[in-house]
Amino acid sequence: MCFISAQGYTPATKIGIDMKTPYLSDTVHLEGTVLESREKVRQMIYETRMVFDQLSADAEMIIRKLVATFAKTQGT
Repeated sequence: MCFISAQGYTPATKIGIDMKTPYLSDTVHLEGTVLESREKVRQMIYETRMVFDQLSADAEMIIRKLVATFAKTQGT
């Protein structure tokens, strides 16, 4: 996953994300490890890549649906 944040993260940092989507009424908690965090706008915006750790069944379902939706909008 790649996301934008207001702070940079050191590679190997463990982070958690609470994600809300239209697919579930509750938030889904995702945990992972930072692979890389690059400064995009000096001291303001960072692009961070992470890899997910073990996902719950709900989290895995959400990720699959989001990827499928994105693929359809991109024509793939």
